[in-house]
Amino acid sequence: GENTDSIDVIHYGINLNVNNKINNGHIGFTDIKFKIISCTYHSVCFMLKNQTVDSVKTLSGQDIPFSYSSPNITLSLPLSSVGDIMYIRVYYHGGEVIEPYQWGGIHYLSNLVYVLGVAFRDYPHSYARSWFVAKDSFDDKATYSFNIEVNKNVQVICGGVLDSITNNDSSNTYHYHIPQMISPYLCSLTIANFKTYTSTIHSIYGGDIPLVVHYISGDSLTIRDCFSRVPQGFNALEKEFGRFRFNRVGYCVTPRGSMEHVDNISLAE
Repeated sequence: GENTDSIDVIHYGINLNVNNKINNGHIGFTDIKFKIISCTYHSVCFMLKNQTVDSVKTLSGQDIPFSYSSPNITLSLPLSSVGDIMYIRVYYHGGEVIEPYQWGGIHYLSNLVYVLGVAFRDYPHSYARSWFVAKDSFDDKATYSFNIEVNKNVQVICGGVLDSITNNDSSNTYHYHIPQMISPYLCSLTIANFKTYTSTIHSIYGGDIPLVVHYISGDSLTIRDCFSRVPQGFNALEKEFGRFRFNRVGYCVTPRGSMEHVDNISLAE
């Protein structure tokens, strides 16, 4: 039977073309590397909300039988043993997905695409499934890579480290990775023609941490004033909770929020 508790996801590779091939939509695939942690079984379930699943394959390209009844993608896997590492690739496409409370999900606006990773009125409340294929559970942590292709007039902000940008003929592809093990709902995607305010926070443990704010409207002086006390608050948190474990103190100003995505907090205007 379906048993998501019997797998542990190790890594997600999120590959999406957003608002470029499909107007107000996305197309791509999620690679999932996972470990079998209990029992031998033939079936496993991942989640994706209100989209179209095009195919499911092994990394070598062989088809894996599946059924999709949103949000559940049920796969028939080859017989496996405890400890086995398995890889699947799920091809899909879709558009805006917003929960009944009109908060969490992937939002498509005329000048902004953004994700809020929690649903108040959908269960489970983790809402990664609104934009990628996931074991959508608060307690299953993994590492992540993102390859996001967009039009040339916008930028992609994800959590993690920006490794590179590939310049294609009519688009750009942004490559990020999150090296820390985190829950799927803390991943994020924000796309717009952003202005950027950058500053530095001095850690009480030594070293500097970037403070980066992406915003669409307003001016840099206003943004600087708004965020002037963040370093003081950050140092207070360090004293209470210890060394900062992520990559930057990052914000994207969005119409709805505020949501504590790793490195890329969606901050309501």
